[in-house]
Amino acid sequence: MAGKVAERHSSKLTQQEVPGNARVDPRSKEEPTLETLYGTLFAPLVRRATWRHRLSKSDATDVVQEAFLLALQKDFPEAHAGAWLTRVVDYLAISLKRKAARRGRLLREHAADVGTGETGNGASHDSDRREEGS
Repeated sequence: MAGKVAERHSSKLTQQEVPGNARVDPRSKEEPTLETLYGTLFAPLVRRATWRHRLSKSDATDVVQEAFLLALQKDFPEAHAGAWLTRVVDYLAISLKRKAARRGRLLREHAADVGTGETGNGASHDSDRREEGS
């Protein structure tokens, strides 16, 4: 039984289905094209962003698409393209989570200011000026 598990595990590794390997023959001298990488890595990267960073499917898809756009814009290392894309997806997902947390905190602070009647943007001064002008 243990031998079958080891065989299955080793066969998975030889298929190179993990993100970062893009199912290319390691003996091949040809670099994988971005189209090939997109076809082989898109779903695993979305899955990674969904599970590792707890993103929704749509947010994870947006993050992975943004990573591929960055790959088109930048001169990414083609020899390690899968690893580069994985790292970029991780950084973009972390950035998205930080941005969402920051927005939530600012909305709560703003709602608390509005609830108490205090505003930090000078809106109360504008109403005073309108009263003076009339």
